[in-house]
Amino acid sequence: MSDDAAGWAILAIVLAAAAGGVYYEYQRTRPCAVPIPYAIGAVDSRFDISNATLIADAKSAAAIWNKAEGKTLFTYDPQAKLTINLVYDSREAAAKLGNDIAVQQADLDAERAALDELKAQCPVDRSMCDELPARVASYNAHVAAYNAEVAQYNQTAGHTFQEGQYLRDASGERINVFEFTGALQLKRVLAHEFGHALGLEHNKNPESIMYAENEGGNLAPSAADLAELRALCGT
Repeated sequence: MSDDAAGWAILAIVLAAAAGGVYYEYQRTRPCAVPIPYAIGAVDSRFDISNATLIADAKSAAAIWNKAEGKTLFTYDPQAKLTINLVYDSREAAAKLGNDIAVQQADLDAERAALDELKAQCPVDRSMCDELPARVASYNAHVAAYNAEVAQYNQTAGHTFQEGQYLRDASGERINVFEFTGALQLKRVLAHEFGHALGLEHNKNPESIMYAENEGGNLAPSAADLAELRALCGT
């Protein structure tokens, strides 16, 4: 083989290797090509949730998309750069207060029913009349405390809070969760933000995980969610 022929052969090998490297890098970085690892970051203790529970809820949320696509799109890795953080502020405080108010309302309804029963029995059994003043005073105190919490809650009523957000900037990649009142809502928020981490945008179906308001309780991807997922992943 002449020197020119050998040179062209070497050049062809180099170009082929370079092209293969470019194709491999494209395949590696395209959406859904490799699992996105995530970890648990900063968790404010006021959320009263353990890391083990948060990890389990995050895995459940990630599994929604894994199952929908039929492959692993997200995987837990304690060393991952994408972190899940629970950030406590006025949103979570208001959510907890609203939940407490609902519980107190149920307790007051039961207390009022018992008080009405006591009043009805008083003419029949005079001993019950002796209990009445103290029971009425206790009920009134509970009502006053309830009204104070309602007044505090009403200061934030009517505001639409952003439960979570996905961020990718110079500081890194992270999911911040600001508000949830139970495991179902936490999984919903995480599933929504995982969708953004994957590259999904909001859609207009209120039943969708990727609905803009993120207020539903549905944990199954809607037809709109699945269509976007297929378009993103090329399946």
